[in-house]
This record gives sequence, C-alpha cells and structure tokens, in this order.
Amino acid sequence: EEIAYELRLAIEPRTPEQTQEWVHQEIARLQASEDPNEVKKERAFVLAIAWGDSLVETLGWECVMLMAESGKKTLAVADPIRSHAVPVMGFFSKLISSKEADNTSLLLFNMIRSKSFGEAKPGQLKLLS
Repeated sequence: EEIAYELRLAIEPRTPEQTQEWVHQEIARLQASEDPNEVKKERAFVLAIAWGDSLVETLGWECVMLMAESGKKTLAVADPIRSHAVPVMGFFSKLISSKEADNTSLLLFNMIRSKSFGEAKPGQLKLLS
C-alpha cells in the first residue's frame, strides 16, 4: 500500500537548481566533517527532504512511503506513473556514510530531470539511487 503526503522544508526561497547545489555542497561538507553519526543522520534527513521536495516542485514527482517485502517502510519520491522512485533516506544515508562515497545527489537530480535513466513500465517502481 502506498501512502502519499506532502513535505515542505522551511528554507529561504530558492530555485530547484539552487536547492540542489546547496544540498550537494552540504553533503560534501558532511562527508568531510568529524560530526558524530547522529548529527550526520539528522542533517541527512533534512537534505533528503530538500532534495526530494525540489523533484516534487520541478518535475511533479510525489512523496510516497514504500514498503519492502520485509514490511520495512521508507520515504521515497516517485514519478506520477510510479515507474521510478528514489528511496531518499537510504540514498542520503549512503552518501554521508563515508568520506569516500561519491556525492551523486546533483548527478541523479540532473539524470532524472533529463530522463537519462532506463525505461520502466507504469507501476513498476524501478528504484534509482
């Protein structure tokens, strides 16, 4: 079952491109920081919401809750026909988990915007990250 809801982040008004650049820079800062993991996780949550919200505003994607076969739920953004989705919390957790992780947040946003990813049928929910 899918539960859709709207999330908004209270940051100064920005274009989606400015938001994406800000998110990208913040990920790089977090990767290089010696902040405790708990602080990094909290910041990753804020960044994931900002990143996903710009997909919602720019491309009409929607915030959804995905449920794995195991029953575990995760926050994601999905295109309106549910052919593709990005599990934002998992994606951002991976990005900040290591100083060596490739910071691909801006790349993924641009790929989604230009539709430079594989085909999928409506309802298939092919995961991107």
